Amino acid sequence: MRAAGAELLTAAQKAGRVRTDLEINALLNLANAVALAIEHRPHQSTLAMSVLTNGIRPD
Repeated sequence: MRAAGAELLTAAQKAGRVRTDLEINALLNLANAVALAIEHRPHQSTLAMSVLTNGIRPD
């Protein structure tokens, strides 16, 4: 999963869709943190994913 994610992340970075300073380990850690944070608050999932995806976009 990490290797496939790294390939997708690199492609998104080359396309200018994702920050170039983001590494796969950090992205997976962020996604895991969001999943844990909303585990018992599913009503907050849309907001949490929006914050995550907006935060990884380039400036």
